[in-house]
Amino acid sequence: ESGVRLVGGTGTAVVTVTVSADTTERTIAGVPIAVRGLASGVAVPASAAVTVQGASDVVRGLTPADILLYVEGDAPGSAEKTVRAESSPRYVVRSIAPAAVKLSGTKPSR
Repeated sequence: ESGVRLVGGTGTAVVTVTVSADTTERTIAGVPIAVRGLASGVAVPASAAVTVQGASDVVRGLTPADILLYVEGDAPGSAEKTVRAESSPRYVVRSIAPAAVKLSGTKPSR
């Protein structure tokens, strides 16, 4: 017999259980930054450090290849572009460093 017994009443009970996940935060260096919109665009610098948060077993197993970073490249030049991350149901991106990069490339892709 288990440790809970219902005494008297209608034979039903309402039980509330709070479950908290074992979450952690980790910074992963060397995550490549893709350039969207330029045929041969390159981000400068070409990689970033990403801080992610999620379930401990998921976060511990992440590699730079698992995180997708990108910038929108309408034209190469000196203007800085914000680095963005593809969303994931497995983890949350807390920060990206550097947050912006410059672009080097040739022509817009069609």
